[in-house]
Amino acid sequence: MAKSVMRTVLVISYDDEDPQAIIDKYSEDTKVKPYIYMKKSDAGKYKQDYINLLSAMISSKDIPMSDKAREFYKDLMYAVKEMSDEAYFLEKTDWCDYDKDGNAITDRNPNAYYKWQRCFQFRLDKDGEEAEFSNPFHLKDGTKAYQAHLKDIDWEREHGYNRSLYENAWDICVNGKEPFTDEEKLIKANMSNRKEYFAQFKDKEQYVRHSTSFFTYGVATSKEYHEVDYTVSDKDWVSNFYEKYIKTLEGNPLLSIYEVHAI
Repeated sequence: MAKSVMRTVLVISYDDEDPQAIIDKYSEDTKVKPYIYMKKSDAGKYKQDYINLLSAMISSKDIPMSDKAREFYKDLMYAVKEMSDEAYFLEKTDWCDYDKDGNAITDRNPNAYYKWQRCFQFRLDKDGEEAEFSNPFHLKDGTKAYQAHLKDIDWEREHGYNRSLYENAWDICVNGKEPFTDEEKLIKANMSNRKEYFAQFKDKEQYVRHSTSFFTYGVATSKEYHEVDYTVSDKDWVSNFYEKYIKTLEGNPLLSIYEVHAI
């Protein structure tokens, strides 16, 4: 899956916690007291740490990576090795200000993962319009919402829903099943040329789980933030999301879906 500029974040809030305050906590739009981002004297250490990270990624057998991606990271590693410590420092801090000692300073939130966060509950309430990117929850009373309590959400509709549709898509597009119904013919017309997409999955079950699992790209609470790691596998994140972040919830927290932009 390609890295998207648009993301969805699930905010989990309890009692008197404000979901807006939680989403703002991890945003680039939230400014903090100016601090030293990188000391000029530490540039060589940070450069070597970055080289070590790239080397580990390239040589790791646990990180699935295409040959093209591996070559990209190799070229990047060699380019960084050729840079002077000063050049590396200036490249990594060109968006910062500098103090009298030449250290890079900033008021950027050090815990920032995204920017331009927005929940579309107000627009849904006011105009009945959904967002173009994020999908609202389906509730047990038949309505939809971007903010709802855990126990009011129809999880049978949110997670594992419509498996037969995706099982059919795999059989038609991968196994060569001949379509008979209008729906099956539409699946073949729209998806049969997406062989590279289907090739990302090791088998039919992984594809179906990926296509029917509830997930967001990030999860924010008042204590911590987690997000999908594309250098490992977004498929593991998606397939394990419900069990890890929803089934383990205690009580009846308020769940809010926000749209954000990756940084």
